[in-house]
Amino acid sequence: MLESSLHFETLRQEMHPKIHHELDRMAAEVTKVLPEDKAKTWQTQFTNLRQTWFPTRMHQSSSPSESSSPPE
Repeated sequence: MLESSLHFETLRQEMHPKIHHELDRMAAEVTKVLPEDKAKTWQTQFTNLRQTWFPTRMHQSSSPSESSSPPE
């Protein structure tokens, strides 16, 4: 079980920057094409996705290696 947990954590660390990059890209596109009020709604959705996929301790850091450390 421990091996599976470690493997999952490694995968999460590898995917973290890719997912955040894609969410940033999508958020920028949304902002360009939607009126401000609708863009704000979608920005909230992107924030919620980040918080769901990467709990707060995970997305406070921009570096995947730092993200596995507990907050100071």
